Amino acid sequence: RGCLSVPVRVVPSSTLDRWDVKQVLAARWMRPASEMARFGDVAERRIEVNHVGARYGSVHFDGHITRRAEIVTIKGASYLAHPKDVVFSRIDIRNGAIGVMPDNYGPLAFTNEYPIYDVVSRGRLLPDYARLLCRTKVFRSQIQALVVGHTGRKRFSAELFETISIPVPLTGEQQEITAAHQEALLDSTRIRRDS
Repeated sequence: RGCLSVPVRVVPSSTLDRWDVKQVLAARWMRPASEMARFGDVAERRIEVNHVGARYGSVHFDGHITRRAEIVTIKGASYLAHPKDVVFSRIDIRNGAIGVMPDNYGPLAFTNEYPIYDVVSRGRLLPDYARLLCRTKVFRSQIQALVVGHTGRKRFSAELFETISIPVPLTGEQQEITAAHQEALLDSTRIRRDS
């Protein structure tokens, strides 16, 4: 007779933030505790009202941020995101709608449904590294574990986002990681071109 084996993950209750299956199953970073920091400790929330009438931006599921057409107008207050800021959608972060503002647009406007973070001023997190970090499987898993709300409209608060622990190695290592990623992308492009 066959035997069905089931993997069991044992997690000490003291390590849980919430008694929730999603929390238990979330992926974890395999970095030393000395390199870990809460996002809110390495980035500063930017709440700068859009008094200049800047064009609106969009955050796509693949992490790209683009500028909307000039004719787009939205009622209510909007806030400015500057180049190199991290911006995410409270509703669609679980689908990948988080990214780093590109340099080529200047400031873009977002409603309060899009929290904005300055990652440059505190000097611990490089924007290119933050861009990669937000696309990783572990980061996405942690977001999924913390999202709350009913199925269609799960929101992710800025306050909760700031509690997420991320690996923040020294700046030199962040530069090495982003350079290695760029080189891998170039190699992939060369291989596709030469095939």
